[in-house]
Amino acid sequence: MPPAGAGAPFPEAAAAWTDAARACRSASTYAATIHVHGHAGPDRLNATMIGLVTGADEISLTVPVIFGAPAFVLGGTATTATLWLPHDHRVVVARADEIVEALTGLRLTPRALLAIFTGCVGQSQTMVESARYDRLGAITSDDARVFVERDAGGWHITRGVTAGLIVEYRDIQAEWPRSLRVTTPPDRTPAVDLTMTLEQIEVNVTHPPRDFVVSYARDAVPMTLEDLRAAGPLREKK
Repeated sequence: MPPAGAGAPFPEAAAAWTDAARACRSASTYAATIHVHGHAGPDRLNATMIGLVTGADEISLTVPVIFGAPAFVLGGTATTATLWLPHDHRVVVARADEIVEALTGLRLTPRALLAIFTGCVGQSQTMVESARYDRLGAITSDDARVFVERDAGGWHITRGVTAGLIVEYRDIQAEWPRSLRVTTPPDRTPAVDLTMTLEQIEVNVTHPPRDFVVSYARDAVPMTLEDLRAAGPLREKK
C-alpha cells in the first residue's frame, strides 16, 4: 500500500516529477503486446492482448487465437467503442471505459490506460501538493497521487493511485514499464488484482483512423455489458 500520513516537506517535488515523468508525458500513442493475469472479482483472468491507446482517447484491442478469427476485437473512442466477438457472432457498442470494465474490472478510458501503461499513473500535470516519506516522494495532482524514488539515473515513478486503483511498476526498461500490477484498495468490492507484462512496445507511432474501426457482420446479435461480463472472454480457460 502507498504510504499514508502528512509526511515531511518535499521542496524539490516539482523538479522530481518533471524528471520522473519526462518520457511518459511525451507519449501520444502506445502499442504493446499485453499479457494479463490475476483476478477481477470472482473471475480469474489469463489472456494475451494486442493493445493500442492514444492521447486522443482512441483504443484498439485484439485477443488473437492460434487459428482463425480473434477471440474479440475492440475499437473506437472514449465515447463510442465497438466490441466484436466473431466466434459468438455478437457485438457490444458502448463507452470504451464501460467495455474495459466489463472485460477487466478496471473502469479506465483510453487516455487513462495510456497514462498507466507509459508510467505516468495519472493524466494531469498540475501539482496540488507534495510530501516526502524517507526515500519516497509523493506528488498529488488533479487525478492521481504519484510516488517517485531517486537513483543514480534520476527520479523515477514507482507507484501511484488513480481512479481508485493502486498501480505498481515492477520492471522499467528504456524508460517504459515492462511489468505493472493494478489492484483495488482492501475495502473495495469487487476486488481486482491484475499483473500485466508488456512486450513489443511502440510509442509515438502514427496510426491511421482505420486502426480504431471495427468491422462486424451485419446480422451480429447485439450484446449488453452484463452479457459481456457473464461471457468473460478474458477468463482463464480450465
